[in-house]
Amino acid sequence: MARKTGHAVVVAVVFALHFALAPAYTLVHNFNYTNWYSSFMFENSFNESLSLGLMKIIGNQVYMSVDNTSIIPLTSTGRKSIWLESKDAFQHGLLIGDFEHMPGSDCGIWPAFWTFHNYDAPGFYGEIDILEGFNDITQN
Repeated sequence: MARKTGHAVVVAVVFALHFALAPAYTLVHNFNYTNWYSSFMFENSFNESLSLGLMKIIGNQVYMSVDNTSIIPLTSTGRKSIWLESKDAFQHGLLIGDFEHMPGSDCGIWPAFWTFHNYDAPGFYGEIDILEGFNDITQN
């Protein structure tokens, strides 16, 4: 019996917190297929990313990938890939990433979803790794 009571208390607290905190959040920006191309700055060439098929929109899904067909010489700096940064800056908030698919942990890949800020001052840099995996890593 005590176990069921404990679950009821937890559920009651969760509901109370949900209803108390829900009004505190307002959707400020929704990055999705309707505004993806215009919402980000591209570290590499935007047009090249499109022409190589590294980025595309199919239906209501945004697809980003890395070049996985070219043979890369040893002297290369790496494969063609995508690095993008939001044009919007956020001081605080709730950040939600909805990923339909992420690459597995294979040698040579580095899928990541993170935030950073340089603070426009020498020596100050902050980064929060929300999701990051590289090479043969088994845990995030």
